[in-house]
Amino acid sequence: MKRLLIILFLLFPHSSFAEAPRVVASIYPIYSLAYDLMERVGTPELLTPASRSPHHLTLKPSERTALGNAELIVFISPDYETYLRKPLETLEGVSILALLDQLPEEQTLSYGHTHHHDHDHGHSDDHSDSAVDPHIWLNVANAKSMAQTIANQLIALDGEHRPTYEANLTSLLASLDALDQSLSDTLASAHDTPYIVFHDAYHYFTDVYGLPDALAISENALHTASVKHMAELREQAQAKGIECVFSEPQFSPAMSERLAEAIGGRVVILDPLGSTLPLGQKRGYETLMRALGDAFASCHHE
Repeated sequence: MKRLLIILFLLFPHSSFAEAPRVVASIYPIYSLAYDLMERVGTPELLTPASRSPHHLTLKPSERTALGNAELIVFISPDYETYLRKPLETLEGVSILALLDQLPEEQTLSYGHTHHHDHDHGHSDDHSDSAVDPHIWLNVANAKSMAQTIANQLIALDGEHRPTYEANLTSLLASLDALDQSLSDTLASAHDTPYIVFHDAYHYFTDVYGLPDALAISENALHTASVKHMAELREQAQAKGIECVFSEPQFSPAMSERLAEAIGGRVVILDPLGSTLPLGQKRGYETLMRALGDAFASCHHE
């Protein structure tokens, strides 16, 4: 037995036995980045299934327990995951990382679709032009910044595994660069293709890849579009020759389906939260983004 223990000690350095930090991520895109960064060290936990929209969410008891057991909680912003505001106020001895606050201001957009240059990171319900758009993960450059921020926090909590975190980060950043180029190639022919999205959430994606501004069924996912707004959308869609109406799996497809039927178009799924992607999948963020790229490209017609 003693000989076996000596062999195991020689095969596996002492640092490999260090317990991995307990990491909880609010949404799948963040979970995926953390998962890749923690490879060969541990596994983060996704707080809520991606099939549930963070726009209107109440935590289950098991999810509150997960927060209480965490050493690091990673999320976008208390103005995006509003359900986290009160629970986070009661936690002690836990590192809390709000990624929007860590992102350089020149990498954020306001809902007026311009770069944001003040310090108000509020996400107002009316999506006013002064409010920062929180869907920051839909830009690959932002994902690279977020990966660096998460890696730095992991190293601060778990310095014994610093070489592994750094190696994982280097690999992830290179992979994200390749993803960015791949998306540019995929969307090269879709620059003039008009479309309608379910809600106004995709500017970080469409701005980077030169896609046109979208009409939106709902400017706020919390609100149902009015009959007047749907009629106006129908007229605009017919005038622009729009054939693609996007829906999202976190919300009812009824409005998208009705509008598509009215204009003789079709419904295409956009899944910005990766609701169909399994946990424990390497490079899940890239799978999510490639699916978005393919969905937008599918709307192009000669």
